[in-house]
Amino acid sequence: MTALTLAAQIARKVGMVPTWPNVQTIRLAIECEAAYSEVSAKEAAEVIARAARELSCDPNAGYVPTPTWLERELARRNRIDRFWFEDALWRRKPSYWEFSDRRRAA
Repeated sequence: MTALTLAAQIARKVGMVPTWPNVQTIRLAIECEAAYSEVSAKEAAEVIARAARELSCDPNAGYVPTPTWLERELARRNRIDRFWFEDALWRRKPSYWEFSDRRRAA
């Protein structure tokens, strides 16, 4: 399966409008992650899609008031848009850290 096909699937899965610029941005993210992690495009797409569905939350929830800068950062991590893919924000999600650890251990 090509990175372009995988990109269109991810766009639909995360609720993005699959416009040509959006799909191309996601395609480039997949190709970049595949090269960076030395995995197939399919594996890169899977980890990106998993991270996109993962909700980041405040580690201090219920104990300490969340500072506004942290609220903005959490909102940014959870907003899946073109810039999320351009900035490789999937690398800030625990599912990506697990993927990275497994890859290094192999």
